[in-house]
Amino acid sequence: MDANNEEDLERFKSLMFLNDNRKIAIIEDSNPEVARIILTREWQGHPDEARQMLDRISDKWPNGKRVKFIITPGGFLQFDWPCTLGRNEIGDNKSPNSGAVNCLVEEAKKCANYALDDGIREKLLQFADYITFGVDSRKNKVSTTHNYIGQLHAELVILVDLKNKGVYWSGKSYPTTSQQHGLVRIMDLATHFFDLDVGKTMVLGCHDLTVFNPRSKNAVGWRKKSK
Repeated sequence: MDANNEEDLERFKSLMFLNDNRKIAIIEDSNPEVARIILTREWQGHPDEARQMLDRISDKWPNGKRVKFIITPGGFLQFDWPCTLGRNEIGDNKSPNSGAVNCLVEEAKKCANYALDDGIREKLLQFADYITFGVDSRKNKVSTTHNYIGQLHAELVILVDLKNKGVYWSGKSYPTTSQQHGLVRIMDLATHFFDLDVGKTMVLGCHDLTVFNPRSKNAVGWRKKSK
């Protein structure tokens, strides 16, 4: 949405059910800490395509702007499900075997490192301290609240320290009801918290935001005590 385009502003008004008498004020943060990449077309999550996009973003980055974090969407990177992991190796997908989870995390880390290869990491470091990647295993359906996905799949988040090359990971802990039989759930909620030089940082993926919503237990999903 272009804040300088009157048609876009009118569309925004209609989406927000604002009448014509309301005015929209555009406020620019002079010192932003977070930059978010938003996709406006269908996206396959190929690491090569992601690397090319990050390269173009670096070329078009506004002069004089620097942020703490660059955030990519869920599924920005996708990897093929390892053929060695079946139901037996995963166990209960709500409480999966740690070895299987580690295997999926390693695949996600490979994707993130590949996307930052060929000088992309150095380019982004000029504008940001960290970048987060939404990294999913490739699946037949896109994960939404209404899509039933029974096949085994993973939805992870990789956080990369661009300066020190540290790599951290987290993953979805609160599936939607349509994912309960397929998502390899990350049980340990402590994986969502990191001690970074900016302070204690929490990283959540997608539906995890809803776990803190007191109304969500009456709508979708399930809750379970986790260590």
